[in-house]
Parts: sequence; C-alpha cells; structure tokens
Amino acid sequence: MLEKEEGMILIVVLIFLSLISLLVVMSSEMSALEQRMSLNQLRYNQNFQAALAGLKQGEYSLLNGSSACEVALISRNDLLAKSDNWWRSSATCHGNFANHPFQYVIEDLQIDPCAIISDHQGVKFWRITSHAEQSKKYGTMTILQETIAAPFKSEEECHDKIRPISDVRQSWSILY
Repeated sequence: MLEKEEGMILIVVLIFLSLISLLVVMSSEMSALEQRMSLNQLRYNQNFQAALAGLKQGEYSLLNGSSACEVALISRNDLLAKSDNWWRSSATCHGNFANHPFQYVIEDLQIDPCAIISDHQGVKFWRITSHAEQSKKYGTMTILQETIAAPFKSEEECHDKIRPISDVRQSWSILY
C-alpha cells in the first residue's frame, strides 16, 4: 500500500511542476507583449510630438509673415494618399523635433473681411497639415491638421455683420 502512495506523490509533484512551468512561460510571454505595446505607444507619442512641432512651426511662420511651403488646396483623402517621397520633397517644409523629422504644408483657405481678431478687421484663414513618420519598419505615421486665423489687411469691403473671432486656432484634428 505504501509503494502505491509513493508513486502517486511523484505524479502529483510532476503535475504541480508542470503547472508552475506553464505559469512561468505564460507570464514571460505576457511581459514580452506588454513591452512591445509600450514600445509602440512610445513611438506613437514621439511621432505625435514631432507632428505637433510641425503645426507649431507652421503657425509661427504664418504669424510672422512667411507663407513658405504654401500649396494649393488638397483634400483630406488626397493628403492621406500622398507618398512619403512627396512629404520629403521640396513641396513641403521640413523640421526636426528631438531627432524625429516632420514635414508640413500650408494651404490658403479664404479671407473674411468682416471678421475681427485682436482688434484687426480682416482675417485670413489657413490650414496647416503636419506629417511625422518614424520609419517604414515600424509603420508609425501621424498626420495632424489645424485651421488658424490670422489678421490680414483686406482689400475687400465688409458688406455683412462684423464677426469677432476669439482665438487664432479655429480647429484641430488627427487625420492619421
């Protein structure tokens, strides 16, 4: 009777060791998955910050009188379909934020002679689109877009009600 019980203890111990080994393997796989997820989030955040820096640089250049990097109006779908080569071409402005490159373009939307911003009558609206991509290897890309209003001396007369505009930034969105 004792010999049968000793064999049973061996089987129970082996089962427990197998379960513990399985838990250790699953735990290490979960840890590796969490590490990959963290790295992907870090890459996304770095791209987002670089694209945001592109918007800020575009704002700065517009509000200081430069309209370099101005392109004809491009639809949202066409912007999303633009290749990396187009974004890196001379059609766009380039910059770098914490060793992460970004590109941006500026589109002239319209002039509103009846709008007032910062005590200036006449406002010009611009759309800035910024693109940042870390590398093809990781497939991490961010495209941000904003519309801003800037004081503008308009040749047109206002034939409508005067509209005050309270903020330079009119809209902001994540395209990709």
